[in-house]
Amino acid sequence: MAEFKDTLCTELGICDDVHALLWEYACGSLDKSHNLLIESFLDIRPQARKVINQFETIGGAMLEKGCNPTKMAEDSLARVLAAMDCSKATASRTKPDTEPDQQKLCKKSQELPPSLKYYINDCGQKPRWNKMVPGMAFCKLPGQDGRYTITILEAKPGVKVPDHKHKGTEIILVLSGAFYDENGTYTQGDIIINHDQSHHEPAVPKDCDRACTCLIVADNPMQFTGALTRLLNIFKL
Repeated sequence: MAEFKDTLCTELGICDDVHALLWEYACGSLDKSHNLLIESFLDIRPQARKVINQFETIGGAMLEKGCNPTKMAEDSLARVLAAMDCSKATASRTKPDTEPDQQKLCKKSQELPPSLKYYINDCGQKPRWNKMVPGMAFCKLPGQDGRYTITILEAKPGVKVPDHKHKGTEIILVLSGAFYDENGTYTQGDIIINHDQSHHEPAVPKDCDRACTCLIVADNPMQFTGALTRLLNIFKL
């Protein structure tokens, strides 16, 4: 498995933390908020689905080798089918046949990955975009478990996100465009994981031909540390 991991990580630019997220996704153990982020990632980078397929194959082999056969109850099949029926309402891997209702999506939302558009559509109302500083806007989406916040952030070329630090973990998926910070440059489909107490000042390159849009899942709001600290922290991003 180590060789498989190294090969795919090199090929797709997947770091260890993202590798772990994909493994949890394949196992079905991710919470709904991070599941949405990974679904959106797979929409943008469909080639990464071969990682999921391989993980599912490995997981099946591990179960087959590690579990001793046991006699099943007579109603096992009926209970499994019933559980599958109950999960259809929340299953995110199977997309509806119909397109999301465009009336429920504002203009900014119509270019998002399909998984994210379906999620917004299921919320039943148009996303509300709020301006934060000149050239930057955000939209908070309803969470499903109360533990994590889900935010879409858009910043135009040349805009800097005010200096801030994190209390807890923040995972960012670049939906479109690009940005950079002290640690590197990130483009569409990149996943960035900022751990507890990390500190950075992201910015969108001035020469970009479009705004940078990101999906952010976090367990605590950003803590802005710059000149407008008190005002910006009101937004609880």
